[in-house]
Amino acid sequence: MAAYIVGPKMARRFTGSAGVVGAPGPLRRIATEEIALSPYDALILHTDGVSSRATVENDRELLGQMPVVMAASMLGRYGQDSDDALLLVAR
Repeated sequence: MAAYIVGPKMARRFTGSAGVVGAPGPLRRIATEEIALSPYDALILHTDGVSSRATVENDRELLGQMPVVMAASMLGRYGQDSDDALLLVAR
């Protein structure tokens, strides 16, 4: 799962750890990060069915759209045909 915040004045990717939910093995330590958001920022989460290069940082027009429009556009641009995908955009 990839997570990042993007807005008119900033973009930040969050770190994470690889793994499979429910897989056997030692429990992983969960890292937390906090960041203040403006009303114009969007939180974007996506699975590995969406390219890790997915971004809307330089697409000012798309940044101003409704979250569902942003998600559909990003999925069309960066979705991988060989894998299922989940992409969430929240404001």
